[in-house]
Amino acid sequence: MGTIWDRIAIWFCCLAVMCAGETNTECVIGMLVAMVISSITLYFDNRAVKTALVVVYAFLCAMFGEFLWMMPVAVYELCYQKEWLWLSVYLLPAVLYPKKIGIQAALLAMSMILAYKTQKSEYQKTEYQALQDRHSELKIRTERGQREMALRQDGELRLATLTERNRIAREIHDNVGHLLSRSILQAGAIQAVNQQDNLSELLGALQKTLNAAMNQIRESVHDLK
Repeated sequence: MGTIWDRIAIWFCCLAVMCAGETNTECVIGMLVAMVISSITLYFDNRAVKTALVVVYAFLCAMFGEFLWMMPVAVYELCYQKEWLWLSVYLLPAVLYPKKIGIQAALLAMSMILAYKTQKSEYQKTEYQALQDRHSELKIRTERGQREMALRQDGELRLATLTERNRIAREIHDNVGHLLSRSILQAGAIQAVNQQDNLSELLGALQKTLNAAMNQIRESVHDLK
């Protein structure tokens, strides 16, 4: 968008200088040719074609002196594209028509300054956009890393929970289960050698209680695993 306003400013300045002098058909033709070339370079992306058109205009300026009124427009195009080598072709019309070049020296300087400022502004915009893109990419990577870390922590916590459950189940099975099994065997042995009728019922109830406790422990261990 900046290049459009630059072209408009240069155009009006060139027209003002041209109208201040003697205007003829050759001036109008030069203005129209410069307008066509400027429009093509504005909307055409091929750099080689744009450079060729501006260079052709330099030779037209050498052939027709009145075309020089619009030379700052062409100089702006070459400066904006950083075609410094091709800019030297405008030395030819400058040598042929030194008086007219002297009148437009300020406009030529203005076109170069505007081209430099617009290039710098567009470069800064590009750098700022690239910085925003890198920031967005870094933010996405950070969020992704946080999600992965949260999932990994959840997995580690789940694994630790399962490991602890298995440890508890193993300890219950190995320790409490072993003690209950021995108690059941002892109760059975006592009941087998018991000679007192009043203790038989108590020993039977004790053995049933121990068997029930053993079954519950087995179920609890199974559920934990």
